[in-house]
Amino acid sequence: MIIHGGVMPDVFMIDFSANAPLPFAELLGRFVNPAAVINRYLFHPNPQGARLVSPQVTLIVHEDAPFEVDWRRPYELQPARHRVEAGQFHLLPAHTPMEVAWEGEQRAVIITFRPDFVDRIVHKQFKGDAPRLRAQAALSDALVQSLCTELSGRIRAKGQHRRACAEAIATLLVIHLLACFGVGGTVQPSITGGLTSAQQRLTLDYIGTHGRQEFDVDELAAAAGLSRRHFQRAFKQSFGETPCRFAHNTVMAAAVELVLGTQKSITEIALDLGFKNFGNFSTAFKRHTGMSPEAFRRRNG
Repeated sequence: MIIHGGVMPDVFMIDFSANAPLPFAELLGRFVNPAAVINRYLFHPNPQGARLVSPQVTLIVHEDAPFEVDWRRPYELQPARHRVEAGQFHLLPAHTPMEVAWEGEQRAVIITFRPDFVDRIVHKQFKGDAPRLRAQAALSDALVQSLCTELSGRIRAKGQHRRACAEAIATLLVIHLLACFGVGGTVQPSITGGLTSAQQRLTLDYIGTHGRQEFDVDELAAAAGLSRRHFQRAFKQSFGETPCRFAHNTVMAAAVELVLGTQKSITEIALDLGFKNFGNFSTAFKRHTGMSPEAFRRRNG
């Protein structure tokens, strides 16, 4: 179940709110609401992988027996393999391509949030300064699981109040996703078993200062008042990645944005990101994307 490097998987722009059939999934049920569209799909095996991108913020909640999924961003050299259990979910921001592969049939609830609905929440609840969502796989959160169960129950529910109830549940769900699984913006509340909101803010501030260099996890754990082992476990529960991987992905995401989104020279970008020299930056960039910064800019610019 590996997405082979160098082989471009099929690309699908998937609008889960539309009625268009999917080549690898069967629609089992749907509930359309002004806030969100809730679908239940049966996904067929797709071991060769596909590049998926959706125009909406999308939540994929697994419902069946545990299975393994390969998941990677297009510029990452190797996929990360995740074991996914019932109740765990994947988070896909709008217009964010991900390469995914899996084996066996899997049943999942797909919830897509309408862009204007998310924009209203950002404006009202976060005063326009909402945390930025990142693509993440195999997340666990008791509140998300509970809210998604309630929303998926609306597929077959009847009654004049089901739309109003669904919109209220979707509102709470979007606020929780932005606050707990976003980066930056307002202070994030804690997740059960993870870091407290104060520890999360301390961690993000520390990585913002030191993340472009090698930093001491023991120092960060001590600042959070935790042992190294407890801190690493709580950090992964809150952010879905280890501290070092999170810091590395943060700086590499910034590097990709600067290489593609600015006219700065590669040397300028390396210095801006805190690398000691061009060579160190080029090596790190190639290890992360599979290409040198110059080749990446030529291919994707």
